[in-house]
Amino acid sequence: MTAGFLKRLAGAGEVSAVGSAVREIVLSGGAGWEGFLKPVADAVAIVEAKDTRLYYTRLQPEERAVVAGIVRAITGSEELGVGG
Repeated sequence: MTAGFLKRLAGAGEVSAVGSAVREIVLSGGAGWEGFLKPVADAVAIVEAKDTRLYYTRLQPEERAVVAGIVRAITGSEELGVGG
């Protein structure tokens, strides 16, 4: 249910709502959710910062593809970049 909710928000391009939802879920659900939602939180940080360098400075190589997919869903673009 949580993943579906976040997916709908991301698909609508609601980056601030996604970020707020992730923060609230982690606050209410504890550390177990923090690890599960890390890729979403990383994607939100990249979109909000509009800085693709964060893919390489914050993420391990195996995380990049997952986070890039989430960024693409949020921005509605097939480009890795998040705008300028």
